[in-house]
Amino acid sequence: MPVKVEDTILMEKYSGQEVTIDGEEFIIIKAEDIIAVIEK
Repeated sequence: MPVKVEDTILMEKYSGQEVTIDGEEFIIIKAEDIIAVIEK
């Protein structure tokens, strides 16, 4: 996986699937849809 916890990623506006788990929202995307990774 090209990202780590707390990294910020850039992706296309409409890529991925939004899901809610235990009241917290997540976006699930494919690794190839990641445009850039900003590491902390």
